[in-house]
Amino acid sequence: VAGVWCALHEVHRIALGSLMQNPYPDATPEFFGDYGRLLSGALSHSIEIVAPYRGMEKSELIHKHRELPLHLTLTCIGQKVGSSLDEGGFRGPLHCGACVKCHERHEAFVEAGVPDRTRYAITPA
Repeated sequence: VAGVWCALHEVHRIALGSLMQNPYPDATPEFFGDYGRLLSGALSHSIEIVAPYRGMEKSELIHKHRELPLHLTLTCIGQKVGSSLDEGGFRGPLHCGACVKCHERHEAFVEAGVPDRTRYAITPA
């Protein structure tokens, strides 16, 4: 979907938030290059896939960008409960708090020394 949007709007680069800890084959520079070539060929539109944070650990990224609204990002792979509005406006997604990604996220905030403003259905242990 992002590739089609890029082709329709003359955008030639997609940035992914892959971090150093991602051990899977779909997070390698080779995969990103192959994926960019596949999209480019399929859409007849040049697209480069980049991962600017690939050399960073999650806690390092959180520490470096603590002023950003990181609580509005979603990393949960468990039962995503959704998002909600409160009287003050959007509060961000509700993470399950039980899956491995929620635990990694919470630990990274602790390691970075940054308060975790993420909304969890249950608090990660």
